[in-house]
Amino acid sequence: MKHECNRHHRLLERLTLLPQRMVTAHGVANLAEFVLHELCDDGCFELRKAAFFVDNPDFDCLKGIAGIDNNRFADSVWGNYDAFSNHMVQVPFNHQVRSVQRTGSLNGKNSWENHAAALADSMAVERHEWHVFPVKHGNTGILIFEPASSWRDYPDLLDRGAALLALCPIF
Repeated sequence: MKHECNRHHRLLERLTLLPQRMVTAHGVANLAEFVLHELCDDGCFELRKAAFFVDNPDFDCLKGIAGIDNNRFADSVWGNYDAFSNHMVQVPFNHQVRSVQRTGSLNGKNSWENHAAALADSMAVERHEWHVFPVKHGNTGILIFEPASSWRDYPDLLDRGAALLALCPIF
């Protein structure tokens, strides 16, 4: 029980520190990669792999924004903006996710579950889970991930963490 309490405390601490870090890094173009890296970290949700997409019904498209896999940055990403950004350009999974740009919004044409499964298959995300959340300007975010641990113990916190991705610039 004490271990679970400590884990919950660490997770809350990481999530509550994230907005401050985001404000500090406000000029970084790839802020979503920084936030997603933090959410995937072992001290946070322990996700082996995660891909963030935005569905835009107004422009009838789905775009890949950021992808994190086991090819993690060794140091803290915060304060190492250039080094982390250069690292992410070299990560094949991130490049694969960012290259996704599909016409046809996910807006009601098929279930989110089917879309998540198709995206996960195309990204080779095994045993995938998915989470859908609102993003600015009437868009929808979808986070597809491969958990390493029991993130299901904290679904409300995953929802709050994913909401931080919605605040990042989308390029």
